[in-house]
Amino acid sequence: MFEPPWKEKAFERIVMEIDSRDPNQNCDRIVLMDGEPALEKKAKESVEWVRKYLTMILTGKVGCFIGAIRQIMSKREFSIS
Repeated sequence: MFEPPWKEKAFERIVMEIDSRDPNQNCDRIVLMDGEPALEKKAKESVEWVRKYLTMILTGKVGCFIGAIRQIMSKREFSIS
């Protein structure tokens, strides 16, 4: 099965970002996506990091989750409209 090169590059970039934030891999990593088979395959090969944030939500630490997401967004210069 042929995979477009952009998928490989996208996951390489994600992995680099995650590794820069957690170089010792202290955090569990999971991925939440729409189930597209090629993306699921790449995710299983390289990234599993959402667990930390999902755990925050499920254990009632919503404020911590919101703070973390705001910090990520401000570092990346995203805005909420």
